[in-house]
Amino acid sequence: MLTPAINTKLHLDSLLVSGFRGIANLAIPRLGRVTLLAGKNGVGKTSALNAVQIYAARSSYGVLATLLRNHGELHRTTNAEGVETLAPDWNGLFHGRDMRAEPGIVIGQSGMNPHLTIKAALAEGVQMSMLSSSRFHEGDLTVLRVDFGNQRREIPIAYPLANLPNRSFQAWPSELIPEIKCESIGPGLPGNLALARFWDEVLLRDSQDLAIEALALVLDTGVEWIAVIGDSAQRGADRGRRVIVKIKGQDSPVPLQSLGDGAARLFGVALALANSRDGFLLIDEAENGIHHSIQQDFWNLVLLTAQQYNVQVLATTHSWDCVVGFAKAMQDFSDADGVYIRLEKDNDGMRAVEYPNESLIAAAQYGIETR
Repeated sequence: MLTPAINTKLHLDSLLVSGFRGIANLAIPRLGRVTLLAGKNGVGKTSALNAVQIYAARSSYGVLATLLRNHGELHRTTNAEGVETLAPDWNGLFHGRDMRAEPGIVIGQSGMNPHLTIKAALAEGVQMSMLSSSRFHEGDLTVLRVDFGNQRREIPIAYPLANLPNRSFQAWPSELIPEIKCESIGPGLPGNLALARFWDEVLLRDSQDLAIEALALVLDTGVEWIAVIGDSAQRGADRGRRVIVKIKGQDSPVPLQSLGDGAARLFGVALALANSRDGFLLIDEAENGIHHSIQQDFWNLVLLTAQQYNVQVLATTHSWDCVVGFAKAMQDFSDADGVYIRLEKDNDGMRAVEYPNESLIAAAQYGIETR
């Protein structure tokens, strides 16, 4: 039995994003405990998830840099030691790829403060007269300035920082802008290293039972136990850490990855939910690896666990089967706080259309397109 959450307040009950990557302006008036986003390719579904991830991390350097690397947003530069290297291209964070554009990036709740803002600025304490020096150019003195309420951090965006006099370009300590736990999974299937990390961080027995329950959706005979074996210091699929599963009725355990995409996906989502307690879980392309016949069971698991673990889930999909499964699961849980949103392009940037559960059920029954 899962332990009910004590604090069930949503971190974001609505979403406002502007100036971020492909999103000029987006306002989603209502988010639920579980929100499923649909829409055509390129409309900005993944960018919306990325925006929530940045909001949760309060725009930490690691999250921003990883996001840019994952999207191939890199450029060649020279570090303080004179070595050529690849660095994040910070312009890739901003709509129109222009970090100088005002007001920069804004992420938060619609009509409510504080919002998280990110913009390029001269580092605090730097005088404009310094720019006339042959030792500096403006790019060396520029930071990403992150504001959240009355708290601030600065993130250096150029490498030749060792030349700057009497200036520490360390980002503000993260504890000054408390971060929210946030895990993400997808669009691809989780690998062994990610699954092993999820497993290591699960400390409660009920969370391990949740992972076994998830596997039972695709393994009819049931699961006796799960373990992670191998040495994290080793490299290679045959030597590194990996998940093994003891299936009821079989003599020996088998690798999780040998049980198919559905098993790896369900196991990963279950552990990610457990590791997102009191935070966010972001699932990109939620349908991947999951057969249409168990979509409803999958969403039943997500809706129930999100409520009991106080996780706010945002997911995307292209799949009609996924939408139908979500609608049916919502019908099963009359008190579930689930929201289905279709994102569309319009003249102002993007438009969010919410489908009430009754309309979504009718659309599922009569095959009315809502994606």
